[in-house]
Amino acid sequence: MNARASGTAPQPVAEEMRMQRARVDLTVATLPIAVWVNPTWAALTALPFTGLFPIFGDVAWWRIVAILVLQVANSFIAAALFREYRQNPANPQRWLARLLGFQAVIGTEWGMLVWLLWVGGNPVNHVMIILSIVSMFWAYAFSRAMDSRVYIAGVAPTAILSLGRLIFNGGPAALPLALLLCVTFVFAYLFARMARRYFETMLRTRFATDDLAVELRAHESRNVTYVSPGFPVFWERAHGANVWDVDGNRFLDLTSGFGVAGLGYTPEKIVAAVQDQVARLYHAMGDVHPHALKADLVRYRPIPKEVAAFLGTVPKGLPMDVLR
Repeated sequence: MNARASGTAPQPVAEEMRMQRARVDLTVATLPIAVWVNPTWAALTALPFTGLFPIFGDVAWWRIVAILVLQVANSFIAAALFREYRQNPANPQRWLARLLGFQAVIGTEWGMLVWLLWVGGNPVNHVMIILSIVSMFWAYAFSRAMDSRVYIAGVAPTAILSLGRLIFNGGPAALPLALLLCVTFVFAYLFARMARRYFETMLRTRFATDDLAVELRAHESRNVTYVSPGFPVFWERAHGANVWDVDGNRFLDLTSGFGVAGLGYTPEKIVAAVQDQVARLYHAMGDVHPHALKADLVRYRPIPKEVAAFLGTVPKGLPMDVLR
């Protein structure tokens, strides 16, 4: 990254720890959502098997209760972990281990759901359950993609227990359902891997911006550039209406800077004219030894009628015959 040109840039080990901290932060930030999503999802998943829809089979009430109790217990654990992390977020490795353990428990309980809701000899029941697990694979991919270890800790127990149920007297639909489960697992994993790379790119961009901001704040008055987490964006180049930052991210410039509002960034003719002039002379003592262009600029030049109309009047002392 361009931000690492600074002598204060983090070393690889320190940067990895920084990334780990950010991954833990992002994972913990999802815990409040898990507090209500997990029991709600479990209740909705179990609802068709309560006898409300006979085609899915009638599962014993104690199994439904067991599923809900386990998920509610997970909600309390998630809430407790979130509160504790806010009070003491030190030691990201320790927190990663706790998150891995918690996610493995959740994954195991979702895998147990397959066994608890299973009704032997009912292919419709089996299809409905496996479809619920397939949706869970995608939920893992969206919510746990920021850390591959946490993702695998959650999805692996669910996949293993589900396949185990299909292998152990899974009925006539066992083979196609197992194939669906495996294919979905692979595609969800690939999606999670792609999403993780996107997250890491975002994090590195934020880190680069933060590092430059720290260096700027150390040497510049606090009254000049406003600095806050993730702000400002450090520009590197621009063209037309687009601006690129130091990490190559492209932005559409809507700030309407007075220097480029009318012409855009780096118009070819102006760039060529500036390059030509700089190659010959880029500074002259205008009040002592002026450049010849100074005399040329002070002469009257034909002014388009549209410009005069825009001004509302002809500039004072300007002959009418210069208009064209």
